[in-house]
Amino acid sequence: MNKNTTIIAVVAALAIVGGVAGYQYLFGAAVRTPAYSAACGMPGCAWQGNVKPLKPGDSYPPVCPKCGKQSVLPLATCRKCGHKQVLNEELKSCIPGTEKLPGTTSCAKCGGRIVHGD
Repeated sequence: MNKNTTIIAVVAALAIVGGVAGYQYLFGAAVRTPAYSAACGMPGCAWQGNVKPLKPGDSYPPVCPKCGKQSVLPLATCRKCGHKQVLNEELKSCIPGTEKLPGTTSCAKCGGRIVHGD
């Protein structure tokens, strides 16, 4: 290959790589919106699933797809056994009638303490 052909091939390859990277940057994030694990905090509902992150202006907590109440709260994971559950502080601040729950959350499976950020 001569010098001009090599330069054209390198420029074409860089343009293709740049085009793919640009497309992923602009449109890839909209396709792969991260979700977080959540559950309904209403007693008796037991819905659990993944929820897309809230956008500015969205109401909190989100509406439960099962019971229709504004009660979907994020799950925290127990460091000891991996069980996921809603923190008492989230329940107390968002679900009426849960004000008497203890301030700390104990894992329903192993009894370990679960804190915000787990």
